[in-house]
Amino acid sequence: MTGMTLCFVFIGVGVASANLMKLVEWLDTPRPTRRRARHAAARDNTVEFPRAELELESVLYAA
Repeated sequence: MTGMTLCFVFIGVGVASANLMKLVEWLDTPRPTRRRARHAAARDNTVEFPRAELELESVLYAA
């Protein structure tokens, strides 16, 4: 390989890796809709069941 070809290969590898890192960064950023859906699922599992258990216990103690 000549020096000029090697230079273009290095430039191409640099550009390709930079674009690949941009793609990885874009895929890694959280999306608002995805965050909301995950938060709603976590909220339903962690908040609703204890609240229902507390309501059942209050009904049992009231009876």
